[in-house]
Amino acid sequence: MRKMKYVRCKIVFLLFLVFYSFDGFSQKVIINGNAPEYANTPITLLKYKNYITKNEVVVSSDTVDLNGDFQFEFNLADVTEVFMHLGIYRCFLYAEPGKAYTLILPQKQDKKESQKFNPFFQETDVHVTIKNFKDEELNFNIRTFDQSYYPYYNKHVFDVFSRHDFSHLDSAVNNLKGPYVNVDNLYLQNYIKYKLARLRYLAYQKQSKNISDEFFLNQPVEYNNVAYMELFNRVYDDYFIYFGRTNEGKKIYSDISSNKSLISLKETLGQDKVLSNDTLKEIVILKNLHDQFYGDMFSRSAILDVLDSITTQSAIEAHVDMANDIIAKITRLLAGYEPPQFQLYDKDSTLVSLKDFEGEYVYLNFCSCQSYACITEFQTIDQFNERHKEHLKIVTIVADDKYETMVRFLKRYPFEWTFLHYGNQTELIKEYDIRAFPTYFLLGPDGKLILSPAPGPNEGFGEQLFKIMRERGDI
Repeated sequence: MRKMKYVRCKIVFLLFLVFYSFDGFSQKVIINGNAPEYANTPITLLKYKNYITKNEVVVSSDTVDLNGDFQFEFNLADVTEVFMHLGIYRCFLYAEPGKAYTLILPQKQDKKESQKFNPFFQETDVHVTIKNFKDEELNFNIRTFDQSYYPYYNKHVFDVFSRHDFSHLDSAVNNLKGPYVNVDNLYLQNYIKYKLARLRYLAYQKQSKNISDEFFLNQPVEYNNVAYMELFNRVYDDYFIYFGRTNEGKKIYSDISSNKSLISLKETLGQDKVLSNDTLKEIVILKNLHDQFYGDMFSRSAILDVLDSITTQSAIEAHVDMANDIIAKITRLLAGYEPPQFQLYDKDSTLVSLKDFEGEYVYLNFCSCQSYACITEFQTIDQFNERHKEHLKIVTIVADDKYETMVRFLKRYPFEWTFLHYGNQTELIKEYDIRAFPTYFLLGPDGKLILSPAPGPNEGFGEQLFKIMRERGDI
């Protein structure tokens, strides 16, 4: 009898694992919709790897069919903000495990050419509409809360600074959270809690220690909650700079730049009571190492060493993943590291990978066939290619809207180096931080960056290439 009971329990447990999958007890999410004006448009559903780097990762993708139908299916273990870049919009929603959503997309409005390559252009955030939603649905509640919250935030927050009208703020906070106190959704309650805490933080900036004590020190870290991470990034912004000015904190400079010691750094930060929680301390370290990498406070190589220590010493999986993600982000365009990879189509519709050029020096450039500066330099590159093609492969990534534009251009001007269209990996523009055309990079035979960015063909590149190859013993 006992054996039969054991077998039944085992079967139930196995069914439980099958139902939830092995991915952190994740459940299926379905997102679909009908948007005829987006017909034949590829749509990619994304999420952030974390809210410190904000590196994007693909969740699912689909191409809207001729009838305007699209559908995404994927698994989630926790409530997660997912989003799509649709022209001038960033359309987002909060996906809950096990739920299905039918979306109503905004009217299609593509980016202008000037907007596409403008590093300061910001897409308009749109909390995408869900068809046939229910009042208790998470997105409905967040959306209605935000509709009340942001007008107050924009209109009154500066009044709070000037008048210090704290009683008015308390009353507003109570009014804003009132309609949701009985809604049974932990994500929503935390979202509201930290959005309202942001108001208090802005009003009481000189008491940020109190904000830290109340909302972070003895609270669980809400890695996926947008409002939590938004406030976290504000409260602990430049924490190393401020704490480093104190007698207790000035040792962080030697902890990082000289000793490159995560253990010593934790001991130093532990003297500040706001970081007496080890989990909070570690994520504050991650944020500040990320933010300070391009500053002048610490050695870059030392920051990388401390980040690497977190990947091997941290007992928190989310922090290991975050450290690896930060390392990947800050090294992706550094000399000595591999650049972002790609697989793109050439003029003959052949898929070409960056890996195909391993063992060669590669002069990689981003251009537009409609850019006067690019077309002018193509003539110089052509002469350069004739002189150096035995030692160097030239690869041009064309960022024009249509693949056909590149094909027509090359029929008119049959240049003999590799041209690739960026169409199936448009995110490369962001990954390579392209802010102007043309932009150049030099890669070595090991596939790693040597010059990032590299000079143009009329800016002494030939001399630099000769010097590099001679120093490396390749000529």
